[in-house]
Amino acid sequence: MENIYIPHLLQLPQKTQTITLDDFIVELVTLTPLRGTVIIRHGGTFLEIIIKGEAIVNLICDRCLQQYNYRITLDVSENILLGKNLSANQKFTKEKK
Repeated sequence: MENIYIPHLLQLPQKTQTITLDDFIVELVTLTPLRGTVIIRHGGTFLEIIIKGEAIVNLICDRCLQQYNYRITLDVSENILLGKNLSANQKFTKEKK
């Protein structure tokens, strides 16, 4: 995955960059590559990051030791505050769309 330079997000349409995922993750053993999207939006004082994806893993039942495939889905959203002098107690409001 490539690095994202935060000031470049300000020059993109809607201050948003979308990255398509279709690759294996070294630390996660899966039968299929992780497929999905990462959406990064610059909200002025914060970054909004949304990750949606899925992959299939092979699991083993602890009781019967039978193997089966299981689909893992991701639907994660995170806001990251930007700035040098932000305190942990400082509240912010989400930018209106």
